[in-house]
Amino acid sequence: MRQVPGFTLCFTGDRNQNGKVDFTGAFYPEIKSYMRRHNVDAAKNHLMVSLDSNETRRRKSVLDFIEKRAREEGKAPETLVFSCHGFTNRIELGLRASHLEDFAKLLRTLHVQHGTPGETALTVILYCCSTGSGPGNGGDNGFADRLRDALCANGFVDCRVIGSETAGHATMNSRKRIFDGMGSPVGGTGGMWVVQPGTPLFAKWRKALNATRTKLPHAKDFRFEFPFMSVAQIHNWLLANIK
Repeated sequence: MRQVPGFTLCFTGDRNQNGKVDFTGAFYPEIKSYMRRHNVDAAKNHLMVSLDSNETRRRKSVLDFIEKRAREEGKAPETLVFSCHGFTNRIELGLRASHLEDFAKLLRTLHVQHGTPGETALTVILYCCSTGSGPGNGGDNGFADRLRDALCANGFVDCRVIGSETAGHATMNSRKRIFDGMGSPVGGTGGMWVVQPGTPLFAKWRKALNATRTKLPHAKDFRFEFPFMSVAQIHNWLLANIK
């Protein structure tokens, strides 16, 4: 796991769906805030996937964009951020759990082609509902778990995938799990809570993620920062900074 985002690509849909304000109310403003916090060039590195396209075309749009930007930059992405609807086995931008092995192989190929074949860390942030859930313990065999496993099997043994266990706000949902590679060439069985629900620290965690609502200016970007912190760093930061 790396401590900084590095070369980052961000993905959202391109409009609200079914009379909701999901895109304009959460996905788009949150990805803009993420890019602002980490100095991501939105004009170059943010793709709005057409939701009028079918699933196959959405997926192709995502993969083509990753390949295009890697070629243009001469290096493979180090962090991928998705802000969209999610489910246990898919996200709305065209990726299903059954596609993740091929997805991981593409990312490895890009790392080899663009001069970073020895890179073992890759961060994928799923600001998407339910991707951290699954039929097994700790979300095992769900979308985030299977993505971590596929990345590990393709050489990203120090990867990190973050997903939410339940439906909720894209970035402020406190039921988030971390799926770390931990050096394994095969992955693992589920993930771990960033903060265990029901523990004394959980209230601080929830408060920090909702800093814009709980009026904590010193924590306003914490939801975009914790993915690049160790669990120990997250817990110590919460104890030191949230009352």
